[in-house]
Amino acid sequence: MPVMEVGTQFSNVSEFRNALRQHCILNEFVVNYIKNDKVRVTTQCQIRDCPWRIHASVTQDKVTFEVKNLMKEHTCTSINKVGNEMASSGWLSSMIVSILHKTPELGASKMKMEIEQKYNLSLPYGRVLAARGKAVELIHGKASDSFRLVPELQQQLMQSNPGSIVKYLLDVDHSFMRFFVCLYACSQGFISGCRPFFGLDGCHLKGRYKGILLSATSLDGNGNLFPLAFAVVESESRETWKWFLEGLHEAIVGMVEGLALMSDRDKGLEAAVLIVFPMAEHRTCVRHLYKNFKKKHPGELFERLIWLCANSYNLVAFESHMMEIRTASASAAAYLDAIKDQVWSRHQFRTAAMSHYLTNNISESFNAWINKARQLHIVELVDTIRGMIMVRMNHRRCLGKKWKGKLVPKAFRYVQQICKEKGSYIVRRSSDMKAEVVGPYHTCVVNLEDKTCSCRAWQVSGLPCEHAATFITSVRGLDISDFVDDCYSVQKFRSAYAIPVGAMPGKELWHRVKLPFVVGPPKTIRP
Repeated sequence: MPVMEVGTQFSNVSEFRNALRQHCILNEFVVNYIKNDKVRVTTQCQIRDCPWRIHASVTQDKVTFEVKNLMKEHTCTSINKVGNEMASSGWLSSMIVSILHKTPELGASKMKMEIEQKYNLSLPYGRVLAARGKAVELIHGKASDSFRLVPELQQQLMQSNPGSIVKYLLDVDHSFMRFFVCLYACSQGFISGCRPFFGLDGCHLKGRYKGILLSATSLDGNGNLFPLAFAVVESESRETWKWFLEGLHEAIVGMVEGLALMSDRDKGLEAAVLIVFPMAEHRTCVRHLYKNFKKKHPGELFERLIWLCANSYNLVAFESHMMEIRTASASAAAYLDAIKDQVWSRHQFRTAAMSHYLTNNISESFNAWINKARQLHIVELVDTIRGMIMVRMNHRRCLGKKWKGKLVPKAFRYVQQICKEKGSYIVRRSSDMKAEVVGPYHTCVVNLEDKTCSCRAWQVSGLPCEHAATFITSVRGLDISDFVDDCYSVQKFRSAYAIPVGAMPGKELWHRVKLPFVVGPPKTIRP
């Protein structure tokens, strides 16, 4: 709280005015300015007959301001709740700057509530919203100016991360449209250490200019999200998804075979995938599928059966649950028959991807992870996400160095658990490497040499199923970890994070790229 006493000095007139405003707000009163110039400021309480008055002026150095006269006594009451004009947009922006440094994702509504409670104010929402915009500009500069640095941003990313795919697209009038980033550490880590599987999704930006952030996110062997690529585009459409996927294809050209993608089948995405990755398996997020399904067929029965169908690793189990749906509702079954070309059940999954995931949670986790960055200007947005990826990959690299043993912790815990919970199965051997595993409801054929089980769970996930675990643990000398796919090995995990993301200097140190034009802001501005 600023001290207002006779003799208190301030570095200049602006600092005094700011301190006076803060003093008025904290003590809940408004002042009228009698004198207000560069050499003197005289104010008195706005309420008539209240004796409070202050006078300050410059000292001998013609810059420093000093309180020369002060009448401390107040005879008026608080007027904050009727709208204190002392809480100007400028003062609010200075308060909001400190809030944004701590919680950059906080919106104007919550800021309004926080400031009102702290200072006992009653503020109009519009003033807080305007002040928040000013505060963002104080921290990051004007949003429109940020786009001027797009060429320098591309140059810095490629210099600090050689081999990365970084490109941008401008409109005919040189206004910004798109920016794509796939860092070399991410593309090579994906190729050498991850399964050929990633999720695709888009989320809205929250800044001054409208836009969509598209992303491709994979998984490492321990089930952690692995950022692969991201892009800022003007909208979500077939054309923007095609442009994004072309950049991604260029980055991971060595891992196109056996590729599996997961998405919510957003606008234009399906068509774009068919063009750029025609041989890839395009899976549908089951949660998204059920969300649409339940609009016409609600109820716990259908929810349970949909997820049973999705979790079915083989066609027999799938058809069994589908028959229950047909019995319950012909129209519900017809709805699912109409989308039979979509891949949403595990019995449809190809085995090359070694991924049994049914939802696009990894993409949604990425969106939540970078949520705070989504309100930033283009340069800060891209650089913040790059920095987050750099720190995360370094943390995982250090983690991988500490692990001992063959399997990553999550796979190791799975193996331990399934060995304890094998159930009541009988093993009938056909040979040293092949057997029938008889359970209470069905019999499965397990082939240890091919790493297959007729239930298909082992082939789809890369992890031994309960039937395989029963057979393996019944053979003396066999180690079940030897039958887990290499994608779950510590060695693969280390390969995924072997290449560090390059560090980058701040934008104030960037060398300017000479172009015959200046990159302008997008045409889509938020009202």
